[in-house]
This record gives sequence, C-alpha cells and structure tokens, in this order.
Amino acid sequence: MSIFNRIKTFVRHGEEEQIAGYSIPELKSVLTVPLSRVTQPLTDYPQVVSLENIGVSAYYSAFLIGNEDAHKFSVRVESNFRFETEKPFDDLPVKRHSDIRKNEHLIYFKSDGEFNSTTIRMVTNSVDFLNIIQVEKLAVPPPWIAFEGYNPLW
Repeated sequence: MSIFNRIKTFVRHGEEEQIAGYSIPELKSVLTVPLSRVTQPLTDYPQVVSLENIGVSAYYSAFLIGNEDAHKFSVRVESNFRFETEKPFDDLPVKRHSDIRKNEHLIYFKSDGEFNSTTIRMVTNSVDFLNIIQVEKLAVPPPWIAFEGYNPLW
C-alpha cells in the first residue's frame, strides 16, 4: 500500500459525519428506543425529518427563528427535559437534555450569527416535544429584521 493510500484511509476514518455535533454512532448510543410515529400531521414550519434511514431512532430539524422565539424555545426545553451534558461543535455549545422517565432525548445547538436571528439545529426522539414546538408557532423573522437596512415598506 502506498503512502498516499494510507493517508487517504486515515483521513476518511477521521472525518465522521456529524449531525447536530454528534456522530452517527454517538446518536445511536443515546437514542436507543424505537422511534414513535407522529400521530398528528406536523405543520410546515419547522420541518422535521426522520433519521431512521441512517439507523438513528430520532427526528432532525433545523430552523431559523426570531430571538424572542429562541427564548420561548429554551423555556420549552427546560420545562420538558433535564440538562445532561454539553460539548463544543464549531465553537458552539451542543446541549443534550433527557427525560429519563420516558427515555426521550433532545440534542441541540443554536447559532445567533445568521440574519439577526437564531438558528436551531436539533435531534430528538420526543414526538411530544415536536408537537409542543409546533403548537408554539415559531416563525421566521420578517425581512426587515433578518436583513439590516431593509425598509419594511419595500
């Protein structure tokens, strides 16, 4: 085996796919319970995608919300889960919360750098929590907030 093939093999093994700051094996070790199905149709925003096709029993969602809604989201997280751990990913803290009574977990991080708003990226196996944030009616910020200098009359 040439030196270049060895380097390629090493690099491939070092680059594991990350979803919300966790590798797929890490997600599989946390989210062990078979995934519950969504019983009622979810709204269009925020959109939710099942990760079962990659072997993870969870749903993924990434969405942009206003800063006021980001506070509402944090309150909902704290009222439904207990904080477990935190780790860095792309210089942002990724938080893992759990409800051990139901064996439900939420892994998420938020970024405040885009469009004068907050981007949430989350993985959860809690259908109840997905329904809660759907009922919350989180919204994309209007253009005059997202884009500095945008005149609302335009």
